Amino acid sequence: MRRPGSGLDNGGTSFTKESTPKAEEERLRRIELRKQQTTFAAVAEDYLELHVKGQRRASDSEREIRKELLGPLGDRPIASITREDMVLLVDSVARRPAPYLAHIVLGHARSLFNWAINRGTYGLETSPCDRVKPAALIGPKQPRQRILSDDELRALWHVSGIRNRVLQTDKLDRKTQSA
Repeated sequence: MRRPGSGLDNGGTSFTKESTPKAEEERLRRIELRKQQTTFAAVAEDYLELHVKGQRRASDSEREIRKELLGPLGDRPIASITREDMVLLVDSVARRPAPYLAHIVLGHARSLFNWAINRGTYGLETSPCDRVKPAALIGPKQPRQRILSDDELRALWHVSGIRNRVLQTDKLDRKTQSA
């Protein structure tokens, strides 16, 4: 119920543009307290539950976020994480050497921070990943190059049944050539 002329509703919230300095100070104090209480780990858990769960690569994303981001950043207030922290983290992954994974980690971090900003409930106004260019930091994204060893090829052929078909085709070719 609104009291006439008071500008207050039932909850005591002012709808006028004016606010007392004490009320503004209290509001800013609560915002700062919320920023300090909201750790990266808490936000990451919400992100995994509300955003990542159900996606096609959810299990891979969850594993990568838990291993690469929660370890170094987990206990810190999310609002205290800086661009320098993110650059150092991604740099350390790229120097392992794991440049492909570094691109993935930066993508997860960028997505998580943007999601948290859009939610508006974590006291985060800007992303520490803004203006971090992956190509400049890590280098261009290169596809991974890997060649299977002979043992791995044999195991793949055995599991897929390709080896038997190759041998049978080879026997047929020999029979037709000798005839």
